[in-house]
Amino acid sequence: MTALPATCAEFDELADELAVGGVVEPDRSRLFAHAATCTRCGTLLDDLSSVSDRVLLLAPEIDPPAGFESRAITAMTRGATPAARRGSARRHRTPLVALAVAALVAVVLGAGVLVDRATRPSPSSRSDRQGRLVSASGEVLGTVELSTRPTPYLLVTVTDPKPGSSTVSCELDLRDGRRVVVGRWSYQDIESGVWAIGIDPHLTAATSMQVIDANGDVVATAALS
Repeated sequence: MTALPATCAEFDELADELAVGGVVEPDRSRLFAHAATCTRCGTLLDDLSSVSDRVLLLAPEIDPPAGFESRAITAMTRGATPAARRGSARRHRTPLVALAVAALVAVVLGAGVLVDRATRPSPSSRSDRQGRLVSASGEVLGTVELSTRPTPYLLVTVTDPKPGSSTVSCELDLRDGRRVVVGRWSYQDIESGVWAIGIDPHLTAATSMQVIDANGDVVATAALS
């Protein structure tokens, strides 16, 4: 059964965890796909990822004192609504870095600090490798991006998805000659024009991507640089 696309409300609920790699499949792929098509949520992910990067650089190498997390959560939720407390209870299960990200974001928003949109990284700036998706006949179908931020993932954007009932495989070619199948999609999975999936970190160094149909024929490729 095909998973339903993520909504902005669902993205808001999980954005801080997504930025620090705390969301697992299949939700991770659904949220990345949503961020790729929603300007608001894509910008939020950019900002949270930037904050989490700074937190990781500043984070101490020793464990915090006993009871730090519970005291931090208490301070963050003091005066909050019951719904907000439930959200914080959920985040209590996330790593300490996620708490730090949430706290910093709360401080930034509470102070009314505005980030100039021109200084925000564009989606392509998050990509380690990218290229155009080209059909066997030479038609440019869209783009492919491989990124390690906030967690390793593959993002395929198709300009004009064509209805169809078949399922195709997505394969990445590595420098050592290996080819790895990372996922499969049907028209129902990519009819919004975007497909995303979390991948192993070493796969972000892939040199190209192949789209293979049910007959084993290559229907599209992307050279990644």
